[in-house]
Amino acid sequence: MGKRTNCRYYMIQGALIVLSVAVLLLLRHQIIQAGTSRMSNVFMIIVLVVFVTGSVILVLAGLFGAGRSLRSREGEASIVRLQRQARIDSLTELLTRDEAKERITDYLSTSGRQGSHTLFIIDLDNFKSVNDTFGHQEGDRVLKNLAAKLRAVFRPDDVVGRLGGDEFIVLMKNAAAADRVRKKAAELLSALEYMTSGGDLTVTVTGSIGISTYCDGKEFETLYREADEALYRAKQAGKNRFSHYDWKDMASRADVTGQTALRESSASIQLKALIDNIDGGIALVEIDDEIRAIYLSRSCVRVMQLSYEGIKQADNRFLAFIEEEDAGPAAETLRHGAQSNESVEAVFRKQVENGRTRWYHMRAVRIPYEGDKPVMLAIITDVSNLKRVELDYEAQKKQLETVLKVCDIVTFEVDIYKHILYVSDATVKKYGIDTHVIENMPESLIKIGAIHPDSVDECRRMYDEIYNGVKRGSAIIRTMKTNGQYTLERFTYFSVYDSKGRPSKVIGIAESLNSFRMRKFHFESLEKQFRHYTENTLISIKTRLSQDSLEPMKNEGPLTWIWRNQETYSGFLASFASVAVYAEDQERIKQMFSTDGLRSLFNRGEDIISWDFEMRTLAGEERFYTISAIMFADHLDEEIYAFIRVQDKTGVKQLECLTGVRLKYIPKLMCYSFEMLCAAANALVRLKNKNRCCAVLIFSIVNFEMLQVQYGLDLINVLLSGFIGKIRMVFQTDHIISYNGDGSITVLIPKVESDEWLINIIEQAIGFLKKPAYFQFYEEDLLEYRCGVSVEGPRTAGFDELFAEAKRALDCVSKNDDQWTGFYRQAGRA
Repeated sequence: MGKRTNCRYYMIQGALIVLSVAVLLLLRHQIIQAGTSRMSNVFMIIVLVVFVTGSVILVLAGLFGAGRSLRSREGEASIVRLQRQARIDSLTELLTRDEAKERITDYLSTSGRQGSHTLFIIDLDNFKSVNDTFGHQEGDRVLKNLAAKLRAVFRPDDVVGRLGGDEFIVLMKNAAAADRVRKKAAELLSALEYMTSGGDLTVTVTGSIGISTYCDGKEFETLYREADEALYRAKQAGKNRFSHYDWKDMASRADVTGQTALRESSASIQLKALIDNIDGGIALVEIDDEIRAIYLSRSCVRVMQLSYEGIKQADNRFLAFIEEEDAGPAAETLRHGAQSNESVEAVFRKQVENGRTRWYHMRAVRIPYEGDKPVMLAIITDVSNLKRVELDYEAQKKQLETVLKVCDIVTFEVDIYKHILYVSDATVKKYGIDTHVIENMPESLIKIGAIHPDSVDECRRMYDEIYNGVKRGSAIIRTMKTNGQYTLERFTYFSVYDSKGRPSKVIGIAESLNSFRMRKFHFESLEKQFRHYTENTLISIKTRLSQDSLEPMKNEGPLTWIWRNQETYSGFLASFASVAVYAEDQERIKQMFSTDGLRSLFNRGEDIISWDFEMRTLAGEERFYTISAIMFADHLDEEIYAFIRVQDKTGVKQLECLTGVRLKYIPKLMCYSFEMLCAAANALVRLKNKNRCCAVLIFSIVNFEMLQVQYGLDLINVLLSGFIGKIRMVFQTDHIISYNGDGSITVLIPKVESDEWLINIIEQAIGFLKKPAYFQFYEEDLLEYRCGVSVEGPRTAGFDELFAEAKRALDCVSKNDDQWTGFYRQAGRA
């Protein structure tokens, strides 16, 4: 309209100018014909001036009016543009959020009030990856294209708008039939499948749709909330599907419809996206003199941590990236598969950037391919975690085999459903039975007398626990052996679950609790676990007697010079004995601690030996030391191993000189007698030294008697050796340690540095005692420890008073259930 008005103004002005020119020409002609009459000429000139002036005024007025009209029309056009921007999204050309909601609300409250309509809320899947991968400019292009597809799916009178970002809203009018809605949703799913790529990167976008149906005058807010909830369900169900708020079979229908909506082109898009993004990698490998990759998926490059530059430099030689010793077998496997047309597998390693080794599994098969050279399709997966699990499993399996051989452990299996016991060959041999399968457990064994009468109830309790699906349990039962005698055994068992998470069978082991070899094995575990705990040890080495080997376990200290230049244990011993002050000590050390001497003593049953002697240091200072050996036999190879330790006992000798008490160490108990500790404490108290105060500590297993009744002396004695060993690891060599014989250990500390120092050492001891799996017995976790402490004061009369105060502090802790296991009390200090 504005353009036509402007043209009319310009035509009028043009006509006026033409008319003015024509009048001027006519007047000029009249003047010429009239001659030179002065009046006529003046008249003509006046008429001409008036006419020209009027024409100019008229032209100027027209131009001003046209400009004013033009400005007015431009303002109106600007308002129209702003109104359009408020209604139409500038990027997608769809209705804006507010306009779409307003139109839908108006329609549902007026002409569409009595009809049935369908509301769609659409959210694009994986759209953020487009922006992150290719930038927002590419993201805008994708949105424009998908908006055009969205608009094309629906009718012109349907309301289609953009809610913002990658979310859209559509009201499909007069469409309530379920089949029609499903068909439209499936069509929309197919239209929204879109793949964008650049270089070697590809991103696929799909859509998730939430649907609700308008009926019975439903408010727009309710309709929108239902569609939004349906959209959430579609997202949760796996995306790239639609969900209807009112359909009860939404999940199954969404799955089926989502699949049928895929067209051939979208299937290829999905396949390409799958190949590029799967956890494993796809490779096409050409088999020739050189094995080269003619295709590597992006996922393969990522999984094997390759680079396109590196692939190019290697001339696509696929096997150039793996460990050299694995390349040959892998090439041979691929060639075999190419010749035989069989599926082949190989496992190989590759060094990655951080220096670690990754393990890969490759499965390959020959495929038809253009050209005269065979081509293998290979799927490559990273199995590093599985390989580590396999290696750990092999290590654990060997440990288990060691336990089975050394600890007299017998394995068994119970079928929970059939109540059948399956026993191993070792069990058959041990109990003298003629079958590996025993039905109706445990009544069958009880009936034939294989279970001691005192253990029948415990045996039934164990099987009731097994049949009820216990996760883990144990029982102590007396069973009959082939010689007709009963033996006390501990049965430990745990459930194995089927694929549905139900207990299907129980695996267990039976351990003889009076096994000497079992104690030896666990003593080996003790030494191995604490061999680096050498804070109070000057020298710590291990030797294999048959090989005269030397394995240092402490690599620093004032005496390490003795063994540093030695290659054998015998060489170390000769060098060590030479530093003893007295010749008789030198000969005694060489005789007792030589490989032959240790072997002879061990065969006589002496597995712990020690010798005290005096030694001269490099500085010429004379100090007192103890050399000790702890021996055990490895029953797998029948080898005898010895741990040799040298400890400084100068502090103990000084304490003997100070108190006048001769402190004799008892190797079998790994501590001093209680009488010696009492005498030393009384002597220290009598000295009344203001710069020195002693302390008495009592560490106790409070449930000792209960465990002794439940598990017997054999197991308790093994646990007690660990109890004493742990305490010895914490306290210094001049601290006097004594085992009381009732599950308690008394420690005399000759000099307390400070309260904080004492607190620290007690907490360290309690924490060390609570470390689990010391002997690989789960019963060790059942041990409950307490500590009571008494510190000498100015009025302390003697050891009996200190010991009584420590006992009272211990009893206070034991009776207080709210206190931490390692809580201690300090008493007797002024």
